[in-house]
Amino acid sequence: MTLARRITQLERRTAAEAAFPPVPPLPLRDPADVVDLLAEQAEAVRQDPHAGSLDRARTLAVVASLALRAMDAATGRARVEALERALKARADQQRAEAKRRKDAKRY
Repeated sequence: MTLARRITQLERRTAAEAAFPPVPPLPLRDPADVVDLLAEQAEAVRQDPHAGSLDRARTLAVVASLALRAMDAATGRARVEALERALKARADQQRAEAKRRKDAKRY
């Protein structure tokens, strides 16, 4: 690789980095984080002046589909957590009743 070619590549890279600054990492710990990320990206697509209307529509359709899946996962997670709480409460109640019966038999 010649020096001139290397300098040209570095200049292009610098220009590209200036046009697209690095984005800080976004932790995706739960479905709500994914929904937030997808909403951000949908807005970026909507605001992109270089995207054609057909490309924009296709991209937004995909992002919307993914957002709906993430929302469904969040709802499912909440349901599972509610079921776990209900089952734990029921098990605790059954243990308490069994203990009361056992204590009642002793007397």
